[in-house]
Amino acid sequence: MYFIGIDGGSAYSRLVAADENDTVIGRHTGGTSNFKIRSKDTIADNLRRLVSEFFRLTDSKIEDCGGICVGCSCIQTAEDVESMIEILSKIGFERNIHAVHDAEIILAAETKGEEGAIVVAGTDTTGYAVDKHQNRYRCGGWGKLDGGGSTVWIGNAAVKHALMCADGRREQSPLATKVFERFKVESAEKLSQIITHPDFNTHRIGELATVVRQTSQAGDETAKQIEQSAANELALVASALIKRAKIESPKIVAGGAVLVSNENILKAFTSLIAERESDVTVIPAKGKAELGAVYIAKTN
Repeated sequence: MYFIGIDGGSAYSRLVAADENDTVIGRHTGGTSNFKIRSKDTIADNLRRLVSEFFRLTDSKIEDCGGICVGCSCIQTAEDVESMIEILSKIGFERNIHAVHDAEIILAAETKGEEGAIVVAGTDTTGYAVDKHQNRYRCGGWGKLDGGGSTVWIGNAAVKHALMCADGRREQSPLATKVFERFKVESAEKLSQIITHPDFNTHRIGELATVVRQTSQAGDETAKQIEQSAANELALVASALIKRAKIESPKIVAGGAVLVSNENILKAFTSLIAERESDVTVIPAKGKAELGAVYIAKTN
């Protein structure tokens, strides 16, 4: 018997399978599993090809699969869980099917079922915690009006600053200059037209998080302030999870592009958590998320 875990990303999906002794028997990579950015039929085709190739390459059989878990950022509601389970059922999986937010599989990869919490700051910000009774808690990730500390949140702060510099409310700064250069415009009017256009992809705003990091490293004070504010937003998520889950001596996993790629934000986040909570260990996410999905499939 073996178990399948899938880290379902927006660009591609990673599958790993392991037996009852946690020995990896196969890996494969395929297309996106995110049915919020592609149709469910497309996702079904992607996952069908992914598992079919795994079966072909390892000579495995679906009837020997003891369980499967898919983690994806698109899985946020009970309806989303049902949608993913329906897709997996149509592929041929019949038992022990799990669909969870990707934050859960990242946390499982790091804690292996022990109590702990995770803050994932990517294009959105979502926090999850598991207490000693294996109860689960969620904080953040509630859509466009949420996402404090995410790449989009950071990007929005940078755009707001650039617009205020352009119309005279703030003094010109290197960050503002970089924002206008990024969008290849020279006026507030043009920048506003771009970002408010119905077809504008908000991921372009999220890409400004890299601009903020670079200008902060170059000494820009506004960029540093945005980073500090982002860290504070993320620390609020972590503190809320610790309080709600009543985690003692908590282990906080820091995941997502913001906390993994921006050392300044990670340091500020860690410092703020240490000030607010006692006996906290902050751990940058290092484990393979798909292995966390295998753990959930195997133990649930």
